[in-house]
Amino acid sequence: MGLTWRDAVATVLAAAVVLIALAVTNDWGWPLLASYRFGSLAVGLVGFAMCITAGSGRAIESEMKDRGVRVLSAFGMLALVLMIAGVISGSEVLFTALVIDVLGMWLMATIRHATAGVGARRHAGHPAKA
Repeated sequence: MGLTWRDAVATVLAAAVVLIALAVTNDWGWPLLASYRFGSLAVGLVGFAMCITAGSGRAIESEMKDRGVRVLSAFGMLALVLMIAGVISGSEVLFTALVIDVLGMWLMATIRHATAGVGARRHAGHPAKA
C-alpha cells in the first residue's frame, strides 16, 4: 500500500499531540490547555481526527479480518476510555496514558501502511509451490 498524503496529515496531527502534551505537562499557559482535564479532551479529539484522516476508506467488515486492524481498534477503544476517564478525573496518569496510546496507534498504523504489501511485492514473480 505505501504511505500517502493521509499518513503525512496524521503525522502533523501526531506532532500536535506532542505539543499539547508538552503544553499541558510543562504548564505553558496555552488557552484551554491549563489542566489535564482539558488536555485529555484535546488529545482525544486530535486522536479522533488522526483516525479519520489515516483511515483507508474501505469497508470495515473486510478490514476486521486483519489482525492489525483489530489490534488498532482495541487501542482505539482504550483511547476513548482513557479520554473519558481523563476528562472526568483530570488525572495526570490518565492523560499521559492517553498520549502514549494515541502516539502508539499512530506509530503502529504508519509502520503498517509503510510495510503493507512488501512481502507480496517481494514474492510477486515467484509461483507458489504445491
